[in-house]
Amino acid sequence: MCGTPGHVNDFNYLDLPAIKKQASEGFDQGASISSTPERARIPLLKDVLDLVVRQNHVKLLIEFKQESELLALTVLQLLTERGLHDQGRVVWFSLKYNTNQILRQVAPEIPSSPSVSEIALYLTLYKAGLLDLIHIPHKGFGLVPGLEVEAADAFLQKSTYLGLLPDFVRLRLLRTAVALVDLTIFDAMKQRGIECWVLGVNCEKTLSKAKDHGAHGYITDRPEWLTSVLAT
Repeated sequence: MCGTPGHVNDFNYLDLPAIKKQASEGFDQGASISSTPERARIPLLKDVLDLVVRQNHVKLLIEFKQESELLALTVLQLLTERGLHDQGRVVWFSLKYNTNQILRQVAPEIPSSPSVSEIALYLTLYKAGLLDLIHIPHKGFGLVPGLEVEAADAFLQKSTYLGLLPDFVRLRLLRTAVALVDLTIFDAMKQRGIECWVLGVNCEKTLSKAKDHGAHGYITDRPEWLTSVLAT
């Protein structure tokens, strides 16, 4: 977002440069928002929450990238101070299993969504007809349809220990995981009262799939486009 390499933990907030006003991750939202000031800064979470609390129809999805109980407790305090922690308007989660465990321990009343390993387990059991045999401790469930092996592999090589595996092993695991992705699992999840979301809704094709399978919500990198399409 700032065009500066490094992890957010390596910076003080006031040292971060302004948001880059240009296309981001292959999508045009950065360049198309004319109202973005040239020196706009990444907002703090408390600033975002102050906006959300005044909009009763807005729900908030918070993803944790760092395994830290202190971080979870700090975010919980921010939510509690604004009365958002128990209104059903917030879902928090991490794609990392251990971080998700911390979130459930810190505030079990806040709905969560599965980690990558849990999603893989649920999909495998669903394909085997065994999903009904296990308890699912989540209020939400998200999937990325049409995931491409090459794109997923590029992400894993940069982001996880799986990137250290030999290429043929990593690609075999990825092809198996991609083959398991099946949005019909939404029917089984909804029978348990679990909300279902589709991630990566950045084109008409993916939006159509999400609608066809009755997704409750869409997560996109193109908010202006999606808002416009849903309004028509």
